[in-house]
Amino acid sequence: MIKEMTELLKQIDTEGLHFLKKQMAILIYNQEVERKNQKAAEKKKKAPRSSETKSKKKQRTPPPLEVFIEQLDDGRSFILQIRKSRLFMDVQEIKALYKIARAAGSAETGSQRLYNWLKKERKDVLIDGGINNSASPVLPLVYQELLDSFSAG
Repeated sequence: MIKEMTELLKQIDTEGLHFLKKQMAILIYNQEVERKNQKAAEKKKKAPRSSETKSKKKQRTPPPLEVFIEQLDDGRSFILQIRKSRLFMDVQEIKALYKIARAAGSAETGSQRLYNWLKKERKDVLIDGGINNSASPVLPLVYQELLDSFSAG
């Protein structure tokens, strides 16, 4: 194989040799990465998994339900924070949500209406906030936060 390669190399110009040199360096690097990955995989297979590690993974709980609304300095933008998700909203969206909450009369009705509005207008809030349906425990908190944060008007 080396003899064949040597004969072929004699036929290639300088530019081609530089290209081949770079390609060989890439091949060598990739082989080294593959060797390290294989070693790491073997090491991982050999390492016994403690029952403590397994139980921690099974008992992973979502972050606590925290909902709050923060008005930004510009006065026209808000952040609706649900758990660890910070969702940016403009003043018109917050006003629309507040009107829905104020008119609802109860957390249950408000939750359903807020869900319907978000589903139509801001589906990203549902996704990022972990709100799967109108019975989500997050929605009554959003409803109450809207009422607590803003006065009528």
